[in-house]
Amino acid sequence: MDKIIGKITVVAIEDGSKSQGNVAYIDCDNSKRRYTIYRAGMMSQNDDFLCSLDGKRVILYGSIEEKGSFFCVESLTSENGNNIQIPTMVLSELGESLFIKNNLVEKCSVKPRRIPRKLKKKIKKQKK
Repeated sequence: MDKIIGKITVVAIEDGSKSQGNVAYIDCDNSKRRYTIYRAGMMSQNDDFLCSLDGKRVILYGSIEEKGSFFCVESLTSENGNNIQIPTMVLSELGESLFIKNNLVEKCSVKPRRIPRKLKKKIKKQKK
């Protein structure tokens, strides 16, 4: 697992671009590199959770993709050492996107890229 320490910056990508919307980046303290950050199963554009961290200094744990410009965030710690829980997004059987955080389910507007099996089972159990 890779570790990156830095500041999150959100940039608005202009209209008409294939990847328009708000994109979160982390500017690394030690290497002066910038990575596009995203959560597993999500696109990097318009992620409300990551965009809400704009301007904050954090420690990210996850993996750098092979191409070297994207970082998949698995866990997140604030600069003072407090863990920040990352909401998990799944797609319900009705086609709605849902966040699961602290065993509570909330609707959201962003579609995930894939649905993990464990989370599908969790949703089915909640329906019963």
